[in-house]
Amino acid sequence: MTRHKRRRVSTKSMYQWHRYIGVSAALLVILLAITGLMLNHTSELALDKSYVTSPALLHHYGIDPPRASSSFAAGPHWISQWDKQLYLDTAPLGKFSEALTGAVLLQDMLVISLNNSLLIYTRDGELIEKMGAAQGIPTGILAIGTSAENRLLLKSANGMHVADEALLDWQSVAAAAANWSQPSPLPATLNDDLARLARNGRLSVERVVLDLHSGRILGNAGVWIMDTAAILLLFLALSGSWLWLMRLIRNRHRHKKH
Repeated sequence: MTRHKRRRVSTKSMYQWHRYIGVSAALLVILLAITGLMLNHTSELALDKSYVTSPALLHHYGIDPPRASSSFAAGPHWISQWDKQLYLDTAPLGKFSEALTGAVLLQDMLVISLNNSLLIYTRDGELIEKMGAAQGIPTGILAIGTSAENRLLLKSANGMHVADEALLDWQSVAAAAANWSQPSPLPATLNDDLARLARNGRLSVERVVLDLHSGRILGNAGVWIMDTAAILLLFLALSGSWLWLMRLIRNRHRHKKH
């Protein structure tokens, strides 16, 4: 076989490899391009503030439906805590590091007790005041309730305390009849709705796009796939350059003949 024929066979073989690898890598290139563009515009697309709701994808990340750490009925309302997030029925009230210990309706107010503080809300869930030790609230609150005179009662590690009507003065009292707030399981429908809300806010779209871009969404295998894609792209760049160079040499050779 002459040198010219060997060069033609080699060029044809390289062209075939270039074409097959190009087709094989096309999907990965498209994925890298789209996710790269999205990551360049994270703020504009609000990827860090948007959350995944797909049950299958959440399960893939190991985010299974959570359970309420505690829940209490207060009149027609339910107060529950999921991790640190506090809910009034399905309305989020905020995140608190202290544990929920009870809730009562007092006149037109909803009073929620945490370990070391009280949260005073309207019945519509608007925060009126947060009270702590600086306002005379005893620490180590175990339970909250109301007395027969409809006064607010707190049971703490230091005993029982009763508040005046304005909730400004707290006095220690001996054991007395009280209607204590008791933990109760949430109604099934409300529990399912809250589990969905608590689960859906834990995986941002930005995290998924980052993992798609790097391949980490498939674990170590995905990283190797993306590494392979990078090698294929390098091969395409080098083989494309080699094919262009061979064509240029061939054209010059033909030009010299003529």
